[in-house]
Parts: sequence; structure tokens; C-alpha cells
Amino acid sequence: MAVPAIAEPTPTASVAKATTTPNPVETAKQEAKRQNKPIEIESLHTENSTTIANPDGKTVGTYVYTAPIRVKRDGAWKAIDTTLVEGQRGHPAQGLQGGRDSVGRRQQHPGHGQDREG
Repeated sequence: MAVPAIAEPTPTASVAKATTTPNPVETAKQEAKRQNKPIEIESLHTENSTTIANPDGKTVGTYVYTAPIRVKRDGAWKAIDTTLVEGQRGHPAQGLQGGRDSVGRRQQHPGHGQDREG
């Protein structure tokens, strides 16, 4: 008596999809070539440098500044606003929040000798 052949199930290879993020430099170089103009690579920004992909699609360049040109706020780079605005009595307005200087001391209001509250 013949026994029917039973085929074993073929194991299926699980193919894991690679979840890689695109390289920002390579992406910027491709875009610079496509648009034929320099493209900033924002992920490489610092407070005093800007990196760009050049239109040749092959090279990048970094501009380094002697002073900060941007600050990081809420996780994003923002340009520094150097615009002066007129404050009380014609003096330039103090730009520091809360009436404190960079080391946390209370600021003196110019010419009055009293603490300035922000």
C-alpha cells in the first residue's frame, strides 16, 4: 500500500525592512545639484557655522563666523535678531528676559540705580 507524500511547508524568510534615515549630507548634495544652487544642511548648523552642499553635487562647504549667528530655541535654530528697539526714556530696550544678565544677576536700569524687572 502506498503512502501519500506529504510536503513539508516551506519556511518563509522574514524579510526585515531596513529603517534607515536618509543621510542629510547626501540628500542636500543631490538637491543642490538638481536646483543648481547651494543648499543648507540644517542638521549640521551650529551657533556660529553654516554648512552647505554645493551645486556640483559632490562637495560641501562650511562657513564659520566669529560671533553667533543663531540660537537654539525649542529644539530648532533661530536667527539672532540684532534689531534695537527703543525702550523707556529713549534708551535701547534691554533684550534679556527677566531683568537678569548672562550670569543671573539682576540688571540695573541705566541711570537709575534701581533693579529693572523684566
